Amino acid sequence: ATMKWPNGDKYIGEFNYNFSQNGEGEFTWANGESTSGFWEWGKPKGVHLFTENGGDESHGVWRDGCLRRAWALAKSWEENRLSCIFSLDTFTNTIANIEFENYNYVGEYEGNFISGRQPHGLGYSNYESGHTYAGEYVEGLPEGEGQMTFPSGHVYNGRWEDGKRNGIGTITSKEGHEFKGRWKDNKRHGKGVLYFNDDSIRKGNWHNGTWVGNSCEKFTPAEQATLDC
Repeated sequence: ATMKWPNGDKYIGEFNYNFSQNGEGEFTWANGESTSGFWEWGKPKGVHLFTENGGDESHGVWRDGCLRRAWALAKSWEENRLSCIFSLDTFTNTIANIEFENYNYVGEYEGNFISGRQPHGLGYSNYESGHTYAGEYVEGLPEGEGQMTFPSGHVYNGRWEDGKRNGIGTITSKEGHEFKGRWKDNKRHGKGVLYFNDDSIRKGNWHNGTWVGNSCEKFTPAEQATLDC
């Protein structure tokens, strides 16, 4: 997968589920210099190969996002200007773009990032699967208010938590059906209203995605609390 920044910096390599560089990868600055090796949670780790824009190579050791040791470091690195660049909030609130080619997040992302290069704040994702998401992210996952459009044509507008539909939200199908109500872990859960395209309406409670009507007697007090009985 590839992550790009407007200033010309880019990273090509592996990511984890939270949009952080994780595994083998190479970070290239806009001036052509690069560091390649192993990454963990958005930071270079262990021995990396440094390459100058002129092609000269040297090696260094990274720990906690800081360059701790170097051998035959090329002249342009002698000022140690990049000593801890990956441990700082250098990329906080910057705009970047990810072109994913593997793992779960296949597609593109454009929006705000935090220092770990995880989407954070407002952003837009266009997945190869056909899904699109526009809204708020927290540390790499949709959280807060957001809209997702599914390949089926369904559109969800509402609250997200930990990358899942949680809280109050509305989903509309391409056939014209619409559900407004509460969600829990991507399922209808709690009070809601389902509007059909023939103008009929179904009101009541849902439990783990299943409509249970207005009766809650069969549920425990704890379950009734989640269902607003």
